[in-house]
Amino acid sequence: MIVKIEISEIENQWASYAGLLRDEEAKRNKRRNAYGCPGDQNEGPLGAVGEFVASLAIGVPWRGPGMFRGDDLVGGYQVRTTERLNGSLILRPKDPSDSIYILVVGGPLKWYVPGWILGRDGKLKEFWDSPGYGGRPSAYFIPQLALKPIKDLKR
Repeated sequence: MIVKIEISEIENQWASYAGLLRDEEAKRNKRRNAYGCPGDQNEGPLGAVGEFVASLAIGVPWRGPGMFRGDDLVGGYQVRTTERLNGSLILRPKDPSDSIYILVVGGPLKWYVPGWILGRDGKLKEFWDSPGYGGRPSAYFIPQLALKPIKDLKR
């Protein structure tokens, strides 16, 4: 069962601002996105809002801005976010196989948390793809139907 989370405009702005702080830190330190995204795309706000939504879905506090390239841990779990309602959870080969990854989709105020997967369970040949959009490298694209429900996530 997919979890639906609605946030307020103020919550969206608050979490987005945390992501902007991350982007600004990256620019100040001349750091580039690790996966080929141009630095001017401001992915920080989307990821930060996704983390906030995931924290609401599993009932744990969210740390806010965190650190550039630090773990986006929410309750000890990694979070992946996309605005595509049918979007996949994306794993890269270097992502830790023993981490749990939660997918958050939607926005800007209506979000869905389709589920989660253990890294090693998502790094299967059948999920490997090279979509070529946005100049991104190949990765594992785990469809929502392959995710476990959030209710099954042990806290």
